[in-house]
Amino acid sequence: MLRKMLQSVPTEAERLKIMNQRASASKTLLLDVADSPYYNLESIKTVLAFFPESERLQALGMQDFRGWTLLHYAANST
Repeated sequence: MLRKMLQSVPTEAERLKIMNQRASASKTLLLDVADSPYYNLESIKTVLAFFPESERLQALGMQDFRGWTLLHYAANST
């Protein structure tokens, strides 16, 4: 479902804007997915696949208001 929602956004520029937008607790879509109680690796892979390859490392390093990155959420989920 997540893939279909992102594919429904008409342009790559609009998708990137949505994925980089800060929502609750200053989290991006990627951080929200990682922090979700329904967290799974496939969801993270799906979101990352929509970032241009040149921007994926930057997306992985994005921080929330606490300074947490995707890796913090992944480590905290176990």
